[in-house]
Amino acid sequence: MLGEPVHRTILAIDVEGFTRRPRRDVDRLLMRKELYRLLEQALARAGLRPEDFRAEDRGDGVLVLLNAEVPKTRVLPWLVLRMAAELNRYNRTAPEATRIRVRAVVHAGEVASDAYGHASKDLNLTFRLLDSDLLRGYLANARTSLVLLVSASIYNDIIEQGYREIDAEAFQPVQVVAKSTHALAWVYVPGRHNGVATGQQRPGPTTPTAPPAIPHELPADIPDFTGHEAKLERLLAALTPVGDASPKVVAVHGVGGVGKSALAIHAAHQLAVRFPDGQLYLNLQGAAAGLRALDPVDALARLLRTLGFEGRDIPVEVEEAAARFRSRVAGRRILLVLDNAVSPGQVRHLLPASPTCAVLITSRQVLSTLDGAGHVHLDVLPAEQAVLLLGRVAGVERLAAEPRAASDLARQCDYLPLALRIAGARLAARPSWPVHALAERLGDERTRLDELESADLAVRSCFQVSYQALTASEDNRDRTAARLFRLLGLHRGPEFSTWTAAALLGTSPEAAETALERLVDAQLLVAAGLGRYAMHDLLLLFAREQAAHDEPEGQRRLALERMLDCYLATMQRAQQVLQPGDPGGAHWRVEAQTPPLRSWTAALAWFEQERANLLAAAHQAVHGPMPMPRFAARLAEVMYWFLLIRTNWPEMESINQLALCAARRDGDRRGEAIALNDIGQAHMGVGRLDQAIACLEQSKALFAELRDRHWESITIVHQAAVYREQGELERTVDCIRRSLPRLHEAGDLVTVGGALGVLGLAYGDQGRFDEAIDCLEQSLRIRDGIQNPLSEAMTLTNLGEVHYRAGHHRTAVEFYERCLRIYADTGDRRREAETLWQLGLVRDALGQREQARSCWHGAQAIFKHLGVPITDRRFRSVWV
Repeated sequence: MLGEPVHRTILAIDVEGFTRRPRRDVDRLLMRKELYRLLEQALARAGLRPEDFRAEDRGDGVLVLLNAEVPKTRVLPWLVLRMAAELNRYNRTAPEATRIRVRAVVHAGEVASDAYGHASKDLNLTFRLLDSDLLRGYLANARTSLVLLVSASIYNDIIEQGYREIDAEAFQPVQVVAKSTHALAWVYVPGRHNGVATGQQRPGPTTPTAPPAIPHELPADIPDFTGHEAKLERLLAALTPVGDASPKVVAVHGVGGVGKSALAIHAAHQLAVRFPDGQLYLNLQGAAAGLRALDPVDALARLLRTLGFEGRDIPVEVEEAAARFRSRVAGRRILLVLDNAVSPGQVRHLLPASPTCAVLITSRQVLSTLDGAGHVHLDVLPAEQAVLLLGRVAGVERLAAEPRAASDLARQCDYLPLALRIAGARLAARPSWPVHALAERLGDERTRLDELESADLAVRSCFQVSYQALTASEDNRDRTAARLFRLLGLHRGPEFSTWTAAALLGTSPEAAETALERLVDAQLLVAAGLGRYAMHDLLLLFAREQAAHDEPEGQRRLALERMLDCYLATMQRAQQVLQPGDPGGAHWRVEAQTPPLRSWTAALAWFEQERANLLAAAHQAVHGPMPMPRFAARLAEVMYWFLLIRTNWPEMESINQLALCAARRDGDRRGEAIALNDIGQAHMGVGRLDQAIACLEQSKALFAELRDRHWESITIVHQAAVYREQGELERTVDCIRRSLPRLHEAGDLVTVGGALGVLGLAYGDQGRFDEAIDCLEQSLRIRDGIQNPLSEAMTLTNLGEVHYRAGHHRTAVEFYERCLRIYADTGDRRREAETLWQLGLVRDALGQREQARSCWHGAQAIFKHLGVPITDRRFRSVWV
C-alpha cells in the first residue's frame, strides 16, 4: 500500500547516449561513478545531509527527491548550475568514450512512496520533460555539458522571484510536447543565450548592455572607528595609484573580531575619491556562521552584474568569467573591496589586471600565495585605544567616571574590537548600569563568552567560524589542528612551545608543529617566536569550552598528564645540567619527550622561557578542575636550583607553598618535608631568619621521622647558613661538622661543596682565616669537578671575601675578577652587582680610588636596572 503523498522537490538527471556504441561497460561504470561523485559533491555544497534527500539509480541517470523541509532555492545554484561547470571541467580531460553530457529537469509536487518505489503524476511529468525531443535538441546544439528544464511552478515560485540572485532573464519559455503531455516549461543552457533548437530566438541583444551608473557599493563608513592609525596610513599609501604596471593589492589579516572589515571599509571611503570610476564591495562570506563561502564563479557573477552584464551573458566557467571581468574593468579607476576571503584560491580569479585598479582584501588567513600582494597584520588594540573605543560606544563621560572599571572591562574584552563593541553596546542599552557591574559579570571566566553577546553580535560565534572550518575539513591535518586547539584550552600559561603541544596531542614535535602552524594560518594562534605560540585570552576561553564539549573527561585528563609530565621530565633534565648530582628529584622519574638541553646556558634559558608556564602549571595542579597534587610537589623540587640561581625568593616561596598544600592534601610526607626546606631557604633569602629556622626545624623533624639521614643532613646545612646570618658561629660550625660525614656517606658532593663554603665563611667570621681558606679551596675543587660554573663563581666570591678580610687584598682582587667573568657569562646580574660592590671596597683599600668608583657605579647601574634599592639590598654570599 502506498504511503501518504509528500510534497517534494524533484530532480531528474539523464546521461545522453549512455548505452550507445562504441561505449563499453567499463566506460559506463566510470561515467556513472563520476556522475555520482559530482552529484554528491553538489549535494554537500548545497548544505544537504544524507537524511535530507533520497537518491535512486535509474541506470542511465538518477532521481533525487528532496524532503519537504529543504528549500527549493538550494537546488538551482548548487545541484544544477555548479554541476554544469564541474562537468565541463571533467570533460575537457576525460577520454571521449567517458565524457558525460546530461539533461536535467527540476519540478516539485506530491510524491507517494512505498518499499518498492514512488508514484505520482508529478513524477510522470518530470520524466516526460526529461525525455522530450525538445530538451534533447537543446543538448545536441549546446556547447556545454548540461542543459536544464524547469517546470512552470519552479519558474514562477523560485526563479521569477530572484531568490539566490538567480537571473530569470537567463531562462527561455518553451512548449513541451511529449506523448499526451503539453506543458509550459523554461529552458536554461549555461553560458549561452537561449536560442531554441527548434528555431525560436529569444529577443534582446547578444552582447552586454551598456554599463550602469558608476557603482558606489561600499557599506556605510564606521562613525566610531578607533585605533589602528598606523595601519590605516599604511593602507592608504599602499593603495594610492602611482602608475605601476600592475594593480595594487593589499590583504589585511587577523583574528576574528579584530576589526579587519571596519578598517577596510574606513580606508576604502578615504580612498574613494582616487577611484572615480567606481568602488565595488563584495562579501565573500568566509567569516559568517551558517553561510558557505562564495565560489569564485558566484563572486564573479555578482561583480559582472554590477558592471552591467545580464545573467544570460555571464559564463559559468570561472576562467571565462574572470577574463570577462578583467576586460570590463581594464583601464578604469576602480577600487575593489573583497571582504572576508577564505583562501587565496577564492580570491585569485577576482583580481583585475589593470594598473588603474586597486584591491583591498580582508581575511582571517594570511593569503601569502597571492602574487604581488602586500600584507597587513591586524592585532588587538592597545589598552588606551580599547578604553577609547568603549567610550565612543557606551559614552565617554560614563567611562571617565569609572576609569579603573573601564580599564578592567577593556582587559576582560581582551582588547578585541568586537568584544569591546558588544560590551559598549550592552552598557549603552542599560544606562542605569555602572561600568563596574558589567566588569564584574565579565570577571567570571566560565560565563564571559555568554556575556559578550548583544543582538546579532557574539564573540563565540565569531570564533566558531574558524574552528568549524577545521573540524569540518576533509583534510585530517585540519581536524588534528582543531583537536590541538581545544586541548590547548587545558594549558594555563601565557604561551607554549612545540614540545608542550606535542605532549597534549600525544604525537611528535614535527606533527605538532604542522598543527600549530595551521592554527596560526587560521588566526586561532599567534606565533610568539621560533617554536613558541600564544593564544588570545578570549580564544583560550573558547578553546576550553570546545574541550569540555568535544573531549571526554578521560581524554582531557590524559592530555593534561602528558603535558605536565613533559614539563617535569624537561625540568629534571635541565636541573641535572644546572647542578649535576643534585638529590632533588632522585626518588622519582618521568618518561616524556623533551627538548635537547645539552649546555648550562640552554638549561637556564629554558627555565627562563618557561618560568611563568611552570608556575601556572603548579597552580593548575593544585587548584584546577582536575587536581594532580603530586605534580606540584615534584615541580617545586626540581625548580629549586633555577630559583636559587636567580635569587628569586618570592617565587621560591610561592611555588613551595603550593607544593606544601599539595603534599599535605596527598599525604606525601617527603614532599611536605622538601617543601618546608625550600620555604626556609626563601625566608633566609629575604632576611626572615626566625621563620627560616622554624620551617627548617619542621623539615628536619619530618626527615628524621622518615629515617632519611641524607635529607636530614641537607636541612641541617641550610640551618647552619641561617645561624651564620644570625651570628651564631659556633652553632654554625657544629651543624656543619655533624652533617659532613653523612653527606660524604651519601656521595652528595653538591651539598658537601656548599657545606664547606658555609663552614669556611663561619671560620672567616671567627678570624680563623687559614682554616677558612682551606675549607673554601676544598669547596672550589669539588665544585670545579661538578662543572657547575655558578657554584664555582660563588666559591670564588667567598674566597675573595675571606682574603679581603685577611688583608690579602691583591689575592682578593684576583678571585673577584675571576668570578665576575663567570657571572657575566651566565647572566647572573644581581651577583655580578654584589661582587662589583665588594671589588670596589677592595680596590679602595688598595688606594685605587678611581677604579673603586668605577666598580661602585657599575654596581649601582645594575641594581637600578634590576629595580633593587641600594639601601635594601642584601648581599647573599652564601649559596648552599
